[in-house]
Amino acid sequence: MLPFNYKHYKENAKDIFEEYCKFKGVVYDKLPNIKSLEGKIAQLKNNKFLLAVAGQVKAGKSTFINAFLGEEILPTGPLQCTSSVIEIYKSDDKVLNITYGSERKENFTGEGLGDKIKSLCSINEKYMDIPFVEINKMVLEKKEGNVDIEEIMGSLREKEKWIPLREKIQDYIANVSCDTIPVKVEIGYPLKIEFDDLRIVDTPGVGAIGGLGDLSFDYLEKANAVLFVHSLTSPIELESFSTFIDNTIPERNRESLFLVLTQANVKPNEKERKYKEAVRQFQSRINEEKIVAVDSMLQLIKCDLDNGSKLAEIEQDGTKDDALAHISKMASRGNLSWNEDTARCLLNEISGFEKMINLLEEFAKEAPKLQLHDILKLIRDGYEILNADINDAIQRKQEQKEDPQTFELTIKKIQKGLTDFQLHTKQNSDKIVGKYQGSENEVKNEIERIATKYTKEVDSYITFDQIRKGWADYENELQDYIKEFSSKVKNDFEEILQPESKTLKNQGVTPPSIDIDYIETQAKKNAWIRHESVEYDKNDGFFESVKRGIGKLFGREEWGQTKRTIQKEEYSEEAALKEFKINIRKGIDKVKYHLQGTNEEKDKFKESVFQYKEEKSMFKELVSQYKNSFDEEVEQVILERMSELEIEKNKKKENNELIEEIEKLKLKTIDLDKQQKLVKSILNDL
Repeated sequence: MLPFNYKHYKENAKDIFEEYCKFKGVVYDKLPNIKSLEGKIAQLKNNKFLLAVAGQVKAGKSTFINAFLGEEILPTGPLQCTSSVIEIYKSDDKVLNITYGSERKENFTGEGLGDKIKSLCSINEKYMDIPFVEINKMVLEKKEGNVDIEEIMGSLREKEKWIPLREKIQDYIANVSCDTIPVKVEIGYPLKIEFDDLRIVDTPGVGAIGGLGDLSFDYLEKANAVLFVHSLTSPIELESFSTFIDNTIPERNRESLFLVLTQANVKPNEKERKYKEAVRQFQSRINEEKIVAVDSMLQLIKCDLDNGSKLAEIEQDGTKDDALAHISKMASRGNLSWNEDTARCLLNEISGFEKMINLLEEFAKEAPKLQLHDILKLIRDGYEILNADINDAIQRKQEQKEDPQTFELTIKKIQKGLTDFQLHTKQNSDKIVGKYQGSENEVKNEIERIATKYTKEVDSYITFDQIRKGWADYENELQDYIKEFSSKVKNDFEEILQPESKTLKNQGVTPPSIDIDYIETQAKKNAWIRHESVEYDKNDGFFESVKRGIGKLFGREEWGQTKRTIQKEEYSEEAALKEFKINIRKGIDKVKYHLQGTNEEKDKFKESVFQYKEEKSMFKELVSQYKNSFDEEVEQVILERMSELEIEKNKKKENNELIEEIEKLKLKTIDLDKQQKLVKSILNDL
């Protein structure tokens, strides 16, 4: 899929890392940057690029994905069809992996896989008008035993609405259990793309029935790219798209959003007009190049032809005959002979999929390219240090062979230089801690500004989705500030190393390699925000606490408790929204006090749904962890180097043994030079 052949470069990076590891012990036992590299290589192997497909119900999302795959494998039709979130990943063979609520797993392969997927993931028309997602969640939470109809009816939101459907709900719960409710659906498929890390996510849709819309939010928030699908047969005002942007997509994810206008061939004369109208309306909210018109049905017909089907066979398909007839007329108007090759050529041009795939390629390649670049840069820098270490080792062995006294003096000189290096870096790291203690008020003021901004925004919101998105934007802005702060701290510690390393070089000593990226990783791991996720989902236990809060407001202490009087209870959306805002404001304050290290408000949040760890200022902790990690890394590197030098000094060797070791090291420099050139060449390509 990717023009720079991501798979090829990814495999190259892993092979180059393995070659790099072979230099362990050539001079010193620890390789430069090895801890950072191990973490980045593990991340590279486990990479996922999530491409989430969203849109209104019946917008043609599943048909679009089928066209992307080149086979009609997902359920489609005039009604809402997708009953769960489905992940599709690249696989050599077609496979369906299902995990049920009971943790039972099923795997299906071979023929008939499409029918199995459709039967499993399609919505049973009989139960389309009941809140089956909410009911499923209650069944899954209970785990064992049957769920009582009274328990279900008493726990549903908008209880009065479901009373007329009581019998249907009872019938539904009689036929479901943890062992039959899928909680994870994955499809392995031989995707015709090079990008092995791509995972396509088919979501139920904005405004989906049965509570399915809530299932999509987490996927949309963590997706690397989001495709919003809208049919050109619907009005181009795209109110749903505006709502989707305003209420669902966090600000930082806007750059990853694409607008895909489908069914471009249904009204060919209007295609260009509607496309331009979409660009005009939304170019202020989404880049024009990320708005693309496609026709999934035409792409599916092209895939049929690519797979060996004949035009006569496709014409018998009642879902494709109209689209094919239009292409036939186009060929006739152009005086083209009507055959499979002509049809394939016209379909490729009109379907728009080639343009869309190229668009996604250009977008998708940037993140993995940057990741590969970081890995190769660390290896390149490591080889430069290794090259200096090997040349120093050759020089010492030659001195040991020719003048043992000079050799011992050289070892002592290096050891003294390393001791001074450790002492001076320790003194400077103490100064950095003092520097940030002096700027504490500046940090607290910025946290206060961000918290105040989003508290005001939450007060102005009128829907649950807006509040949920506001919380995501709040967390994202805080994380951006924390990253900026962390970067400043990292740079300060890096600057410590520069003058000390220069002093060592002037003394003829190669400075020790300090893995500053690993130090940053460890500091963040020990000092980052620790909290449980905010409960976004309106279908879970959080709403029981909301109902209890509403009960207190209206003097109904029994609401949300085990004892219920169903007929008299009335769910209030307005009151629930008010309670949700209160809890979100508490959450914003909770994070603020956590980051500022303020404890006087601690008791205020004992009943809050936000359970943040009480500790000193996260920013103080971050600087402290940087210092500790930095000092420990320097100490460890120096101790290892001193120990290895002491062993080298005390180990008596014959001249012929030293000559042999010198020759081996010289051969290693040749191998190292080859690897350095390869790494530099690939970096230039990237």
